[in-house]
Amino acid sequence: MDRDVYFGLLSLHGEEHRETLSTAFNYANTLNAMRRFEEAKSLLCRSIPAARRALGESHEVTLRMSWNYAGALVMADNATLDDLHEAVATFEEIKGTARRVLGGTHPHTESIEHRLREARAALRARRNAELRAAFKEDPSSLSADDRARAEQLLARDARKAAQKKAGRRVGSV
Repeated sequence: MDRDVYFGLLSLHGEEHRETLSTAFNYANTLNAMRRFEEAKSLLCRSIPAARRALGESHEVTLRMSWNYAGALVMADNATLDDLHEAVATFEEIKGTARRVLGGTHPHTESIEHRLREARAALRARRNAELRAAFKEDPSSLSADDRARAEQLLARDARKAAQKKAGRRVGSV
């Protein structure tokens, strides 16, 4: 239904009309909720520039579209390292806008800040996983800093595994 309303308003009013943009946001939100992230990203990539032109960077609809877009980047099962970098950059950008326009205690601002922390954690986890994999495959392909980081990660993994194993032994006595 959101799809039909969006395309109806798009053909009636054009892409920069306030109602079309608001409906595009609602449609993208529905797509994200349905875990159809590729479709949501595609729609938002077309709609965000139109919202910036028509409503401005600081308008709530523009802000929420960017928030949805960054969320889709993070939540997608096939999110790449580049997607996660873009999500973090987008959340950082809109965090500043939200703080300036809505204030630091506004629920949207707080939620954006929370999602930024989650995106940073996802980026860090993905980077670490890729470092581990690259180190296991060919340590010489990594820079000295990356090799050292991978060694630290793998040592930490081994300590955690040993602690978990020891905990099982203690619990079974």
